[in-house]
This record gives sequence, C-alpha cells and structure tokens, in this order.
Amino acid sequence: MKNDLHFMCKIFSKRQAEQLKSLNILSENNYNDLILVARSMFEGSIYLANSIKDKDMCLRWRLYSVLHDKKRMDKEGNAPPEIVDMINKWLPEIDRLFKKKNGEYQKNWHGKTIKDLAANAGDEFLHFYNNYYSLMSEYHHWDTAAFGKRYKINENYIDEIKSEEVELERVLAMSMALSSAFATFNLSQKILNSTRNEKLAGLESELKNIPGTITKTISISP
Repeated sequence: MKNDLHFMCKIFSKRQAEQLKSLNILSENNYNDLILVARSMFEGSIYLANSIKDKDMCLRWRLYSVLHDKKRMDKEGNAPPEIVDMINKWLPEIDRLFKKKNGEYQKNWHGKTIKDLAANAGDEFLHFYNNYYSLMSEYHHWDTAAFGKRYKINENYIDEIKSEEVELERVLAMSMALSSAFATFNLSQKILNSTRNEKLAGLESELKNIPGTITKTISISP
C-alpha cells in the first residue's frame, strides 16, 4: 500500500480486535496476564495516534523492517539482488530516520519512550499512562511487589491471594484496554473515511457497560 497511515490503521485495528478476544478469555478466567494484553493495546493506540500527528512515524514503522533486512544481510553476507537493490534504495532514508550520532542504529522503530509518546498524543493518553499503564509495570516486569500482593508462599505450596488491590488492577487493565481499542477503531474509521459499522457500534456499547469498568473516550484530531 502506498499510504502508510492507511496500512497502519487497518493492521492495527486487526490486532486490537484479536487482542480483545484474548482479553475476554483472560478476564473470564480471572488471569492476571490480561494486564500484559491491556498494556500492549494501549501502546498500539499510542503508536497510531502519534503516526497521525507525524508522518515520519508511519514511515519509521514501515521502514524498520528494511533495517532488519539490512542487518541480516550485513551479518550473513549474501542476499538476492532484488533485496540488495531495495535496501540500497531506502538506505539514505533509513539512515535519516534511525541512525544515531555515534553511527549505531536505534533499537526500536520509534526511538522514544512510551511516556513521551503518550504526552505527545494528548491529555487522555497521558491520563491513562500516569493512572493505569505505569502502575501495571511492576507486574509486567516481574517486580517483587507484584508477586507479594498475589501469592502467599509456603514451604510446599503457593496460595493465590484474592485481594481487592489485585482485582482493581484487573478492572483498570480492562478499562484501559477497551478505551485503547475503540480509540484505534474510531480513529481508523476517520482516516479511512469509512462509515460506522453497526456491529462495531453495538460491541462498543456492550463493552462500555461491563460491570465495574470505566471507559474513557480518547479524542484525537487527525
């Protein structure tokens, strides 16, 4: 596709829909890992929001795969002629977007922190980052505190602790995930100039009424 932003909207919406299915399974079984899926969904919506504000973000996302190909070609020493030609064609742009002053390439495609991306995306995203996303990092990164609030370790077995604090984290994760998914869907709809899908509208209404969750509408201007 020639339009990088259109491509991102379609593929990001597809992934958000798939992660909603995973989220549903994890939620029904009270699995803590729904936190991991929720954080991923939030990151996806942030990437898309930033890509709308900065065309280079779309290009970065598409061309980082070419950088992967270049690194693999440099390491293995051979590649089909058409691949070599393609990499050489895009090399000046790859260097512009990803090469640091020390000559090394960035380790990720966007080159920024999630917090910086959230702040750039807008107040709603920053709200979710500060009050939801960042609070879930201890579980994501295997911090001791995350285990202490979830498990009681005895000599021969481990008991799961069912605390209000842990349940609140799951509710917050679900709220953030749903808000992120529908931010992606609604934004993609605007960018692609597509009509609002009645099935999607019905699903949004149903998910927003899940007991215990609070969704927040994320408004982004293309």
